[in-house]
This record gives sequence, C-alpha cells and structure tokens, in this order.
Amino acid sequence: MSLGKTSLTSIKSVLPSIKSNIHTLSQSPRVLLDTYPLLLIKFILDILLQLAKRANDLHGTKYTTSFITKVNSLRNKLVQFLTKAYVLHNEEDTLIFCYGTRPLLGKKGIWEIPECNWSKSAPWCVNGIKKVIFDPSFKDFQPHSMGSWFSGLKMLTTIEGLENLDTSEASYMFCLFHGCSSLTTLDVSSFDTSKVTSMSDMFSGCSSLTTLDLSNFDTSKVGEMSNMFSGCSSLKTLDVSNFDTSKVTSMRNMFSGCSSLRTFDVSNFDTSKVTSMSDMFSGCCSLTTLDVSSFDTSKVTSMESMFSGCSSKTLDLSNFDTSKVIYMERMFSGCSSLKTLDVSSFDTSKVTSMRNMFSGCSSLKTLDLSNFDISQVTRMNDMFSGCFSLINLDVSCFYTSKVTSTSGMFKKCSSLTTLDLSYFDTSKVTNMESMFSGCSSLTTVEVSNLDTSKVTYMKNMFSGCSSLTTLDVSKFDTSKVTNMESMFSSCSSLTTLDLSNFDTSEVGSMSEMFSGCSSLTALDLSNFSTSSVQYMNHMFSGCTALRTLDVSKFDTSELWQMRYMFSGCSSLTTLDLSNFSTSQIFNFDSLFSGCSSLTTLDVSNFTTSQATNMESMFSGCSSLTSLDLSNFGTSDILNFDSMFFGCSSLTTLDLSNFTTSQATNMENMFSGCSALRELEFNLQISNRAKFNNIFSGTRYEGRIAFEQFLNTLRQPGE
Repeated sequence: MSLGKTSLTSIKSVLPSIKSNIHTLSQSPRVLLDTYPLLLIKFILDILLQLAKRANDLHGTKYTTSFITKVNSLRNKLVQFLTKAYVLHNEEDTLIFCYGTRPLLGKKGIWEIPECNWSKSAPWCVNGIKKVIFDPSFKDFQPHSMGSWFSGLKMLTTIEGLENLDTSEASYMFCLFHGCSSLTTLDVSSFDTSKVTSMSDMFSGCSSLTTLDLSNFDTSKVGEMSNMFSGCSSLKTLDVSNFDTSKVTSMRNMFSGCSSLRTFDVSNFDTSKVTSMSDMFSGCCSLTTLDVSSFDTSKVTSMESMFSGCSSKTLDLSNFDTSKVIYMERMFSGCSSLKTLDVSSFDTSKVTSMRNMFSGCSSLKTLDLSNFDISQVTRMNDMFSGCFSLINLDVSCFYTSKVTSTSGMFKKCSSLTTLDLSYFDTSKVTNMESMFSGCSSLTTVEVSNLDTSKVTYMKNMFSGCSSLTTLDVSKFDTSKVTNMESMFSSCSSLTTLDLSNFDTSEVGSMSEMFSGCSSLTALDLSNFSTSSVQYMNHMFSGCTALRTLDVSKFDTSELWQMRYMFSGCSSLTTLDLSNFSTSQIFNFDSLFSGCSSLTTLDVSNFTTSQATNMESMFSGCSSLTSLDLSNFGTSDILNFDSMFFGCSSLTTLDLSNFTTSQATNMENMFSGCSALRELEFNLQISNRAKFNNIFSGTRYEGRIAFEQFLNTLRQPGE
C-alpha cells in the first residue's frame, strides 16, 4: 500500500478536531476526567504518527515533515497532561506515591499532587494511615513543594522507598512530618535540600523519634526554621553542627519540647538575621550544657521563653545584644539548675514585658539587675516567682511608671529577708495579687509608698509572710479593690496591723483574709464596709492570740459563705454578732470551732432556714455555759456531726425546736459535753443516718431506754 498526498491531506484534516478535543478536555475539571478518552486520542495520534512517518519515508516531502511535527506536538502535550504525580490510598492504612499516567482523579482514594502549598494538611492525610510507600515511578518526579505532605499522620509508623523521592527541586518542606508521633525511625540522609527555603515545623511533634541523621542537609537557603524540631521529646542526640543558618530569620520554638536531648552543638549557628528566638530551647529539660556564647542577637526582637525549662547549669550570655528585644517574658522561667546568671550587660530599654522572666530559677542566689532599664515595661507579674534561693535582690533602680501588673512578682522568694520598694511607681498597677506570697523569710518590706489607687486585686498579697513582725499598709488606697482573700493569711509573726484607712466598699471576698495571723492580739475593723462581701470563709481562722474583735458593724446582707470564719480564735472572750444577717448562708461548718475562751455567744438572731450543714459549728467552745438556739431552723440540715463536740461547760441545751429527720450524720453531736444536765431534744434519726458516739462522754451515754432508742430509729409514719 502506498500513501499519497491525497491520503495525507485526509489524515491531516482530522488534526483540528483532535486538537480541539484535547483542548476541551484539558480545560475540564480534572476531578471529572476519565483517562480513557484521552488514552484513545493518544492511541489515534500514535497511529497517525506512524502513518505519517511511513509516508515521509516513501515520499520525503516537506508536507509530511510539517505534518509529523504537528502530530508530535499534540502528542507531547497530551502525554504531559496525562503524566502526573499522584497519591493512591491503595489499602486501608497505606498511601502510595506514584508518577505516570494518572488514573481517574476524583475517585475516592486518589489525589493529584499539586505544586501549591497546603495551608494545613494535605487532603490524603486521613485518619488511620500507618504506612507510606514511594513507588519506583516516583523517581521521575521532582516536587517543588513538599509542605504538609504527611502532616497529622499520627499513626504513621513506616515510610518505604524514600530513595525514590527526588527532593533536588524542592523549595518548601514545612510541616513535612509534622505530628507523625508514631514514627520511631526516619531516614532523610538522602534528601537534597539545596533549594529548600522553609523547614518550619518539618519534624515538629515527631515525639517517638530517637535519632535523626541530618548530616547531609544543605540549609544554605533556608530562611525559616521555626518549630523545626518542636516536640521531638524522644530525641536523645541531634547533630546540627553543619547547619548553615546564615539566611534564617526565625528560630522560634526550634528545639522546644526536646525534653530528652542532653547535649547538642549550636555554637556554629549564624544568627545574624534572626529576629525571633522565642521558646527556642523551651522545655529542653535534660540539657546539661548549652553554648550560645557566639550568638549574634543584634536583630532579635523576641526572647520570650527562650530558655524556659532548660536544665543547663550555666549560660554565657555576655555577648548577647538585646537592644532590639521587646519581649523577655518567661525567658529563664523554670531554669531550676542555674546557680549563676549574668544579665548585667542586658539592654532592656525596649522591653515591654518581663512577666515570669526569672520565675522558677530556684537555684539562683544572686541576681544583678542594677543596669536594667524597665521604663517601657508594663507587666512584671511573677517576674521572680519561685526563686527560692535568692538571698538578695536590689530593685531600687526600677522605674516602674508603666507597669500595670505586679501580681506574684516576688511570690515564693522564701530566702529574701528584705525588700525595698520605696522607689516603686505603681500608679498604673491594677493587680497586686500574691505579690509577696510565700516570702517566708521577709522581716522587712518597704511598701508604705506604694500607690494602690488603681489596684483591684490584693488576693494573697502578703500570704505566708510568716517572719514579718510589722507591716505598714496605713497609706494604702483600697477604694477599687474587689478581692482581699487571704491578703494577710499566715502572717504568723505580725503583732499589729493598722487598717484604719482601708476602704472595703467594693470588696466581694474576704475569705482567709487574716487566717493564721496567730500573733495578732487586736484588730480594729470598725471602719470596714462589708456590704458587698459575699465570702468570709476562714476570715479569722487560726487567730489564736486575738482577745478582742469588733465585727458589730459588719453588714452581712450579701454574705453567702462564712464557714470556719472564727475557727481557732481561742483567745476571744466575747463576740458581738447581733447585726449579722445569715439568711443566705447554707453552710455553718466549724464557724466557731475552737473558740475555747468564749463564755457567751448570742446567735439568737441567726437565720438558718437555708442551711444544710452545721458540722462542728460550736465544736471546742469549751467555756460556753449556755446557748440560745431557739430560732434555729434545721429542717434541711443533713450534717450535725460534732456540732457541740467538746462543749464541756454547757449545762443546759434546749433543742426542742430542732428537726433532725433529714440528717444523714449525727456522729459525735454532743460528744464531750460532760457538764450537760438538761437536754431538750426531740431526737429523730432516720434509718440512713450515722449516729455513732452521739452522746459519748455525757451523762446520757448508755442511759436511754432501749425501747425509746429504737423508736428514734423509725421514720415518721412507720
């Protein structure tokens, strides 16, 4: 058979139609395409090409050469369109990366690998994937972006065929293995990273990896390394000594959470372009040494939590340039092994936050902050919290005019003996909660000049300052304070306290305010406004030396809780509660427990209709001879346990109005009332109630007629 010009003309006439079909198909959404029509067109083009080549061999004209060129062009475009990199979810728990003639895309379990970067995880990163395979065909594909390829595959344990992955053209590897928490081994030694610009989060969350060989990594073009190894908590060794970091701008969280790393060498790091080092070594709690002496920090603006939780015993920061740093909060927080720290050269002129900066540096004995410029600082809360070993701390140079919070600033600095805050400008401070809490060795603290006009929280402010014998808070402006809970609790050495100028009109909680102030003999609260107070639990609990206490003007109309309020006030002889309103109180637990010197107590005005608990209410009131409880409503009381326990001087007690049918616990209710001669009590005990030792140590013990006692065990109506 011979092919003439006429035949070639006929063949050529179909090319526009084929070209049009290819164009139409190429514009269609790929998720709708089946490959079969395209393969058919390719097959036709192959036949046409063979026919044209044969005609060319026979006739050898320019006409056939031009035709062959056009057919080849169409065929190549079609082949290029058909050949794609794709991911196949072949089995229940396996992903296969392939390159070649793509199957029907859009079919469940098949995804094309695009050149774009995934904002989160790739669509094939589905739950349950345990294995990834790179097919040999993948060798011919050179991805430009590998961002988030395996992100979030927390059950992935095996990656096979990594030698078939050509990374020579890859620019992005961010989040590549992010969250692959089940991977125990990973061989990336063959990776060509010469063109990679981003490695942020590359291995973050690979919490089961114990080793990682990065010796062949070329990082010369990498600009982003934030979170690169974050959360690699099982890595015991990591060699990054060959890293070229000359273009890196962010090292934020780079090694954070690498809690098993004992040592690694970053001495060759070029950090001249780095702007953020926040959390860089945070949580590296197994590190024994860390050499950052060569770090260039001239462009760094954030050092927040940089060494937080590091166990390194020494840190040489003498070359640190901190002139541009804005954030230093938690910078050394939890560095419990540091015994010395030289920050005397720090330029802090631009720093705005020093919150928790040294908190938990429990081994530091001294700290020289004489050159600190804190003129821009607004937050100093918990700055030295937990610095147990600090013996001396000079903050007299601090210019604090912009500070808004000092809460917990010196909390648990239990070795400090003196603190001079006479130069502190606290005019903008709103929170002083726990400021000196736990400073158990403080004998003097100069706070008389503190401006507290804007302070709203004083909770736990001096709590646990057990060595303070005097404290001048007479000039405190407390007009805006809403919480004084535990403000002076456990100030066990204080003998006097002048609160005559305190404005408590806005205070809502006074719970434990003076709890444990065992050396206070007198307390003048006559000016206290308590109309807004809802909580007075333990307010005077443990004030064992208090002989007088005037609470007669207390407005308790909003009070909800007062359990243990006077518990342990063993020196009080009188207590005027005639103005107390208790209509909202549901728990009277241990209210007067241990008030062993009270000889009289008038609670006749008490309203107890809402109450459910009177446990130990008068327990240990061993000097009381009488009690008028005729107005007590007890219909909802569930717990009478030890209510009058140890009231050894009571001779008479009229409880004829008491209803005990709802009670579940009446154990030891009158136990130890050894002087009790008259008891009017319509005892009703439900069959679910506990009543062991109810009359133990009284004249009634064992003297109730057996039948009468049995009757008391029967429910009403039985």
